[in-house]
Amino acid sequence: MLAIIGKATPNKETGDVELYLSQFAQMYEQKRRFAYAWSFNPDQTAVDHVRHSLAHDTVYLYLPCGSARSRLRMHVVDFYHDRHVAGTPCPVEWDDYCIKELKGMHAFDSTVHGAIHIWLLIDSIESLTTPVELLSEFAPVFKNKYESYGRNFFAFRST
Repeated sequence: MLAIIGKATPNKETGDVELYLSQFAQMYEQKRRFAYAWSFNPDQTAVDHVRHSLAHDTVYLYLPCGSARSRLRMHVVDFYHDRHVAGTPCPVEWDDYCIKELKGMHAFDSTVHGAIHIWLLIDSIESLTTPVELLSEFAPVFKNKYESYGRNFFAFRST
């Protein structure tokens, strides 16, 4: 199993780990899928690994809730990546799964780090009763690279 770990922008009003979590949940209830955007721009080796994992394994996205633990797991069924410096909007074929807040967006802000480079197609959201210990439960996929997560980058880890 591939675990993609990344930090989202929290919703300060609701306390949710992800700003648009309620909108994603609503889209999931309606369409059983949703498109998730990320500003991280991984190298080709990581992109190839994600694509290979999607074809041969299970891929989950975990969003940490602090102290390297997560109570939220989302199953990834497809992956779109574009290196374009200005970012990329949601793939046309996923438009029905894109929440209105992200429709047409190619960047979260005007900075280079705000450009959207990854779109993930998600087909389940699980609220975990027991949090997953992200650093101890999963091993790094790449030696000395993509081992930790943060606001603008993912960690790639596996079981």
